[in-house]
Amino acid sequence: MPLAFLLILAQIGGGLGQTPNDVVQDAGRIGLELTRRAGALVVTKVEQGSSVETAGIKIGDQVLRIDLEATSSMGESTANASLRGSFGTRVTLMVLPRGAMLPRSVDVKRDIHVYLAPGGGIGREKNENADTEVHARPVIETSLAKLEISRGDETAIRMSLERGAPDVATCVGVNQALLPNTVDDLGVTFTLRKESISVKTDPAASELSSCLGTKAAGWKLPSPKKPLVITTHWAIQRK
Repeated sequence: MPLAFLLILAQIGGGLGQTPNDVVQDAGRIGLELTRRAGALVVTKVEQGSSVETAGIKIGDQVLRIDLEATSSMGESTANASLRGSFGTRVTLMVLPRGAMLPRSVDVKRDIHVYLAPGGGIGREKNENADTEVHARPVIETSLAKLEISRGDETAIRMSLERGAPDVATCVGVNQALLPNTVDDLGVTFTLRKESISVKTDPAASELSSCLGTKAAGWKLPSPKKPLVITTHWAIQRK
């Protein structure tokens, strides 16, 4: 499991002893997304009303350090994952403003709260005053759009997967910072073995794959003696 994901789990209420649902309930992130361009991690999104916007961070600024860790060797997914933690906690960024010669240190709050919406979907809410007024954010829902299996009972497998749609929405919501905002179709390949399930996603995101693998263990999928490959596509709706 990637170090960044272990750190996130450790930050969120002691992390490693929690279920994925527990992690979701206490997960927080800052209103910022990073993309690697020309060797640097550059801010490509700032959410209105977030502490990031209040701190004066703008699109085009470079992030040189996240807390104590330099970003020079970080990939996009690792960097964005490092920005997440327990809702209401803070993170210190070393930022080089666009066009500036000298960086500045910025302390911001994880004030974007990921929560489980009714029916198992994922939504987000922003609590601007830490414990008072709350504004609802879009809910994510997923549905099974395409299914291919290497062998076996397609009808039974489809029913199991469709029951797991809220879990897929949960995992997408928790890891949405790792996915492009324009993604509305998620490819997932499940490889089932007698005592294990491995998962690959398209777009690739290791934390998302890990979440889906944990969830899929409870979907009552087959436990075949020989590997069984299930290729799926999930439609993503943001409401």
